[in-house]
Amino acid sequence: MINVWKASTLFLAGALALVVGRSAVVSDVAAEPQPAMHKAVEKLVEAKRLLDAATPDKGGHRVKALAAVEIAITETRAGIKFDDDQKADKDREPPTPAPAPAPTNNDNPNKPHTKRLENPK
Repeated sequence: MINVWKASTLFLAGALALVVGRSAVVSDVAAEPQPAMHKAVEKLVEAKRLLDAATPDKGGHRVKALAAVEIAITETRAGIKFDDDQKADKDREPPTPAPAPAPTNNDNPNKPHTKRLENPK
């Protein structure tokens, strides 16, 4: 029978490899719905559930694996959000430029300069 710790470690390593490997080769067009990232989150959540269900006598390694899985879930979700935000920024219309300020008397090149300059001491 395979050790739960070894099975969960292999599962976690596979899920992380899936996330990293797929993100390196998927094009922008194909990546829009991000199915690999969403599937990775599902698999990581499943790995967390399995680790939670495992017996706790693993010399602290199960606890470390749980922490790593939680970090992986958080980072994968952050990656999904980042990609979604980038696409949303590209879809937005550029801001309308502000209107030019109205000319003042000081901006009129035909009017003589009336501001008095102080003498340097």
